[in-house]
Amino acid sequence: MSRSLKNQLTFAINQNFSEGMDKHSIKSENKEMTEKVYSYNEKFRLCDVMKNFAIKDYNLNKKQYYNMSIILRQVLEYAVLKHLINDNPIKHFKLATKGLRKDKKKKNYTQVYFVEEKKQMESLLLKDFSEGIKNTILLAILFVFQTGLRLGELVTLKWSDINGDMLTVQRTENRYRTINPDGTKGEYVIGIKENTKGADGEREVYLTPKARDLLKMIKKANFKNGYESEFIFVYEKGRMHERCVDNCIRKYCRKLHINERSTHKIRKTYISSLINAGVNLNAVREQVGHKDAKTTLNCYCYNRYDDSQTHDSIAKAVY
Repeated sequence: MSRSLKNQLTFAINQNFSEGMDKHSIKSENKEMTEKVYSYNEKFRLCDVMKNFAIKDYNLNKKQYYNMSIILRQVLEYAVLKHLINDNPIKHFKLATKGLRKDKKKKNYTQVYFVEEKKQMESLLLKDFSEGIKNTILLAILFVFQTGLRLGELVTLKWSDINGDMLTVQRTENRYRTINPDGTKGEYVIGIKENTKGADGEREVYLTPKARDLLKMIKKANFKNGYESEFIFVYEKGRMHERCVDNCIRKYCRKLHINERSTHKIRKTYISSLINAGVNLNAVREQVGHKDAKTTLNCYCYNRYDDSQTHDSIAKAVY
């Protein structure tokens, strides 16, 4: 590109798109300015810049484009809120979807645990826990199979979140990098955010009988190990973090000689299981904290049966 995206946006926002703004006079008054200047009448060029920069240069799909553009959209919306500009020009931008990269839906075996794989995984996790694994990380994995929680939600659960057969999910783990006084990148910090990724910030999740049994096992194990904490999933150093749980599930995939999948794939397995079993789609959406059912159905619904089982099901359905 001939114009720097960063410089365009910095200048455009700082100058507030003032009506009547003349780019030539601004340049003459700011001799040291090296950025290319946009006038008020050229504000919609920002939309073209974003389009060309994002799509043509980086070959983005729809999700990637949205993630890239949302920061710019929010900055300009904030500028409107503060009366710095009259209108958000991005609102008038209509993206031709044919310019976006089209991705095929991923293969089932890469996104969910098949029925038999889930049985094998649960059996091995319970076996190893009963044979002396000290902390409850293995039970944490089993708990995700029963609740479909996001990993950050799982590791920040507190005992006070439990109310009978319901679980209030209201926080998540966040990991961010600090900035040093000189502007350089600092260390990573792991903290807790007091709301979740979902639209409402918190939700109620039904605890299955198996999930409630797991909680009893966890409480017993924590007491036996001398772990006293408000958090459910802890070990000798304190609260468990996302990475240790995700590394553990990957290790057990390798143990079973099955395709390696993350904890997030357990969430997809849970959602697919509910849909396969005929649970109302909106009930599934509420259970897992999605904003709309399209996300639940289009991005989280996969076939959990292998080819042979699928073919048998088809044959029975049309018999």
